[in-house]
Amino acid sequence: MVAQYTAGESVIYDSYIINDGYVWLSYISFSGTRQYLAWRVHGGEKFGTIPSDTSGDFTLTSETGTFYPNTTINVRDYPSTQGSILAQYTTGESVVYDSYVSNDGYVWLSYLASSGARRYLAWRVQDGEKFGTIV
Repeated sequence: MVAQYTAGESVIYDSYIINDGYVWLSYISFSGTRQYLAWRVHGGEKFGTIPSDTSGDFTLTSETGTFYPNTTINVRDYPSTQGSILAQYTTGESVVYDSYVSNDGYVWLSYLASSGARRYLAWRVQDGEKFGTIV
């Protein structure tokens, strides 16, 4: 054990894994090492909450590219329209992403913000309208 979190404390995570029957949240500590903490039993009891009542049941697919939005796109803390809006990209701007995920009816592009936190923005409706181009 490296550290403990108690009720009322929080942690900003950038990814998760499912292993040994648990969903583990993962983050980079101040020392620069990757750390893990159990968030919930896979498909069962939760040990805490994640804002926007998110479930953590999605898989990121690695892919790198540059996205150019053709409209204003919200940047969220979770790949869902229920995720908190943290920033926006507009026409004429671009963002380099490192992965994508299908969730909540959309395909979300994902990148690590300068803070080290993972961010998400909707690229297109699943099997539908696109909100910009990828090169």
